[in-house]
Amino acid sequence: MFGASYVLGTAHLKGSGKVEDDDLNNFRKYGFSDSKVRWEAKGYWFEPVKDPEGKKIKIIPRFFFEENQQIAKPHCIVTISDGDFRSEMGLDEAKFEKSTFQEDVIIDKKGIFEDNKQFIWYTMAHELGHATGLDDEYIEPAEMDESKKWKDPILPALPQWYAGMPYDLDVNSMMKANRAPRLRHLWIQCRWLNESPKVQALTGNTVFILRHEGEQIGDQGKKKHSFYYYLPANNANFYKPVYEEKDFKNGPHGKLDLFLYRLGQDEITKKEYVELIKNQSDFDGILVVRVNIIWLFRNYDGIGSDQWGKDNSAKIARMRNFQKSIHRALNKRFWLEKRSSDKKNISKIYLYFLPHHQFENNKNGTTGCEVPMSFFIVTVRADKPVFIIKVPPTETFSGDRLTIGKGTGNIAILRYILGMSYKDSDNNFITTISAKDIEFIKTWVEKKTGSQYELHSKR
Repeated sequence: MFGASYVLGTAHLKGSGKVEDDDLNNFRKYGFSDSKVRWEAKGYWFEPVKDPEGKKIKIIPRFFFEENQQIAKPHCIVTISDGDFRSEMGLDEAKFEKSTFQEDVIIDKKGIFEDNKQFIWYTMAHELGHATGLDDEYIEPAEMDESKKWKDPILPALPQWYAGMPYDLDVNSMMKANRAPRLRHLWIQCRWLNESPKVQALTGNTVFILRHEGEQIGDQGKKKHSFYYYLPANNANFYKPVYEEKDFKNGPHGKLDLFLYRLGQDEITKKEYVELIKNQSDFDGILVVRVNIIWLFRNYDGIGSDQWGKDNSAKIARMRNFQKSIHRALNKRFWLEKRSSDKKNISKIYLYFLPHHQFENNKNGTTGCEVPMSFFIVTVRADKPVFIIKVPPTETFSGDRLTIGKGTGNIAILRYILGMSYKDSDNNFITTISAKDIEFIKTWVEKKTGSQYELHSKR
């Protein structure tokens, strides 16, 4: 057995505003040590894929956070401030609100239970996760109003941290909701064991995987799970899709982005932890179906016409209504299952429909991250008539533009954007999307992977 300790960096702490020495000491005494406890709470370990000599090597990860004022050039300068703001962790600088050294029982009094342990909202442990190389897994909202931007349904902004943000589905993940670690969060360290020449020389070129023995309550009571997390070398970065296509065109006017992610076997794959579709488990892939929309709003100029109002609340409500309709109609519903039993490709794929938005000229997305190539500009008129009008190209803009009425059906809008017919033979808007309608997505997956799949629907 080997033990492994990961020194994740040193920091200098400094105060700002109404921050006293006691506040700094709270971070030194409790913040670092309690974050260490949280990141080690699941009891993950590394072990060899093969152990022909029966050595039973077991490497236990240990986290180590520290402040050291004696080091001239620390890895990070951390400023502790008072006030109500989002804590941030960067490579060289960080900013923490002074209460984040402890669990936040006001936000999350009971927390959640996983593997017979309680996990309460803990911002500092989340932020120190960034120090280990992890990205945020929650969606950045397009909403501008701080009091509303995190309310369901969140409107995903353009752009995000990485394409499609599939791990936002993992609602209790440390990097999504500041609660529980995931096996994938230690994959960076496992890659180091597998790729470092010095470690490989020490272990005789042993290939390691991540392991966890979990026990979680589900519909049938407690169920034990043995997790074996590993990603192949050609897909070693779990923040990158194994197959993708931006600006994929379907039908006469469809345009969308497709991102297929391979999931290593961690908590997101088991329904007792994350139920992507009711009574379905063991997903090893997520396909994000993304459409990108820039929303514009126009008052109607007729007599007695409707107006959008002086603030943006009615406009944002219209966008939220669209997002909610798409989520209810399409998510937690469709999946692909491979027909053959070979292990070459992903076997069971959850289909995640996730429109991304920009509100007028407000660019609230992340900077320096993945940027969509194509989008629809949708102008919503304030009057009630129901229509979808394709705006012809001009000298200054030849992209995809639509004008719709305030009451235009959301499913019809999405059908148009996905390239489907959106009116029936009686010229009425179609209000549903069936498995047959999205066969083109299955075809795309089959062409990319070289495997055959069955498309399933749950309703």
